[in-house]
Amino acid sequence: MKKNLALICNLLLFLTLGHPTIAGVIPIEVTKGVSVSFEKYLEPSDSEQATFTGNFGLNDHLLLKCGYITEVQRNIIGGRYAFNEKMAVMFDHEWKDEDSSNKYGFAYKFNFKDRLGLVGLVEYQSQDIALTGQAEYGFNEAITAYGGFKYAKPDQGDAAIDLLLGAEFKPIAIFSFYFDYLMPEEGDETVYFGLTYTF
Repeated sequence: MKKNLALICNLLLFLTLGHPTIAGVIPIEVTKGVSVSFEKYLEPSDSEQATFTGNFGLNDHLLLKCGYITEVQRNIIGGRYAFNEKMAVMFDHEWKDEDSSNKYGFAYKFNFKDRLGLVGLVEYQSQDIALTGQAEYGFNEAITAYGGFKYAKPDQGDAAIDLLLGAEFKPIAIFSFYFDYLMPEEGDETVYFGLTYTF
């Protein structure tokens, strides 16, 4: 069991460093159409921050998005280009008044058979680097469970590793929601909730 766990951790690390969410299943594929999403922290309960996002899939490769983060009052525009079902690049521009930042990302997914996938994501924002690796297992068309880690290295300060467990539920084709349980190296554990509706 320990050897299997070590192998999975090494594969996740390899995918994260060798190739590349905020939560949920790491998105790669793009579908033509319009969807809206809502994300919020359930724990800590005193956090009022929520994120509203509109996604516009122009075709099977290019997705554009715009969003708004409450509490910090930041606006977001961005997009994702999927080269295929395994590899994508992302770009986000966030701003509030005169303060702005850009985030660049690259994601790669390696599928084991039909149900299990290992996903790596690397993100760069204002000299901060974040590496995410997670395993995603689809029990059926409606339920996907995932677990992994996020390594964040800020421009100033110490690096940190967060562990993540979660599940995404898709009871019907046009509606999905997920729960994430985040365990930081330091600080309080958090629970994150998100839902998406596709038109």
